[in-house]
Amino acid sequence: MNKIANDSNASTISFPTIYRLARYSLRKKWFKYPTGSYFTEPYTFFQTKEEALEVIQKNRGVWDDYCIVLSEIPLGVPMRDGDSFSEQIFLPDGTLWSERRYAQAMPWEIPHQYQEIEYDNYIYGKCAFYGRNPEEIRFHRGDIIEIFCYEGCEFRSVGHIELAIVVSEPPTIGEMNTRIDKYLQEEKHLTGDRGFDIGIHFNAREDAYTVIPAYLSLNEAPDNLIDHCPTHCAFPPHKNVSSRMRAKLLKQLERCGK
Repeated sequence: MNKIANDSNASTISFPTIYRLARYSLRKKWFKYPTGSYFTEPYTFFQTKEEALEVIQKNRGVWDDYCIVLSEIPLGVPMRDGDSFSEQIFLPDGTLWSERRYAQAMPWEIPHQYQEIEYDNYIYGKCAFYGRNPEEIRFHRGDIIEIFCYEGCEFRSVGHIELAIVVSEPPTIGEMNTRIDKYLQEEKHLTGDRGFDIGIHFNAREDAYTVIPAYLSLNEAPDNLIDHCPTHCAFPPHKNVSSRMRAKLLKQLERCGK
C-alpha cells in the first residue's frame, strides 16, 4: 500500500463516540469443559462513559453476569461487529477486569470528508499496540484459563467460552519498545507517519496469549496445537478443572515445547 508521509494528518480528524454496554451471562446448564456457552442481554447505549460507569456501579452484585463489556463506538465510521475504539471488561461486582485501550478497526469505506491517506493514517494510528504493563498480564506459562469468545475477541469464533493452557504471555511495554524501535530502524518501506507505520504492523494481533485449547486431541500434531487468546479476553476458570483435564493440558504443553 503506497502512502505519502504526513505526520500532521491524524490531528486533523476527530469523531464523536458513544458507549455500548453489553452484558454476557453463562448458560450454566450447558457449561461443561472444555467449552461452554453464554447469552447476551439487550445492549444499552450511552452518550458518555461516565453515564455507563454509573449504571455498572449501581448494579454491583445485582446482575448475575459472566462479565460486562463497555465499548467505545465512533459515530460516522464504518465498523464491523466487534470493532470499537476501546473496550473495558467489568466483573459483576463492578471491578474493572481488563481493557483494550487501542482501537480494533479497519478503514473500510472512507468517510466523504476525508482523503484515503489521512483517514488510513488516523485509523491505523489508533490501532497501534505498544505493549502491556506487567501487572496487566495476569497469566503465565502453564496457567489454565477461560477464553471469552465474544464479538470483540480477535482470533476466535463467537458465542462460547473455551478452556485453554497458556504457552506464552503478551509483550510488555519494554518488549514492544524494543521490537518497534528495531522495526522502524530496519524496515525499508516506511511511510514516515509513525502512527500508521506502527499500527499497520503492531496491533491487536500482537496483544495476545499464546495458548493450547483444551478441546484439541492428544493425537493432534504439535505444530497444530498453538492458538491465541486476546489479553483482555482471558479469565480464570469459573468451574473446577478436573485432574484428568489438567493432566491433558500439561501434557499438551510439554509436547508443544515452546
